[in-house]
Amino acid sequence: MLYVSDLVKFVELVIEKQQTNYEFVNVAYGKAITIKEYKIIECSGKKIAVKHDLSQPHIPTSLSLDIFLAKKFFGWQSDTSLQEGIRKTMAWYRANIL
Repeated sequence: MLYVSDLVKFVELVIEKQQTNYEFVNVAYGKAITIKEYKIIECSGKKIAVKHDLSQPHIPTSLSLDIFLAKKFFGWQSDTSLQEGIRKTMAWYRANIL
């Protein structure tokens, strides 16, 4: 998950600092995030119960993009926390879509 203002900041840095025509650089939050960390229901202000069905098979995985090159080449990293990004996104949605 990446908040749009963090992506815009990255694009601005690339325009300003990029030395070569083509470089592949990951741009992301920078760490793996569990489903529990999203807390979208909590940020929504709704009272919804979530039930986990632990009887079903699951495969524990953890994936994240390595943002080392974004830091090294452009001095970039995400400034917006996960929860702040969710809150801002929900506020925008309420103001513009609902």
